Amino acid sequence: MMRAGLGFRVRLLIGAVLPALIMVLLLGAVFFDRYQDDLESVFQERGYAVAHQIGAAAEYALFSGSHDTLGKLADAARQSDPTIVAVT
Repeated sequence: MMRAGLGFRVRLLIGAVLPALIMVLLLGAVFFDRYQDDLESVFQERGYAVAHQIGAAAEYALFSGSHDTLGKLADAARQSDPTIVAVT
């Protein structure tokens, strides 16, 4: 008499591995959700710091109306850091 079901070893493996796998996935989701907010705030603070730095460097060129100097500052800022996407 053969039963058409899962063998003892397969059921044992599923019973031992499945709860651990579910726990790992759950903990990973919780940690990702928690640290995603921290990462977003760090990137936002970094963006503010870059904007403040560029603003201070562009102050004279802005008030003198030197569009060429402003363009060079924007290009230099984009080239100095690959994470900067655009400067306007």
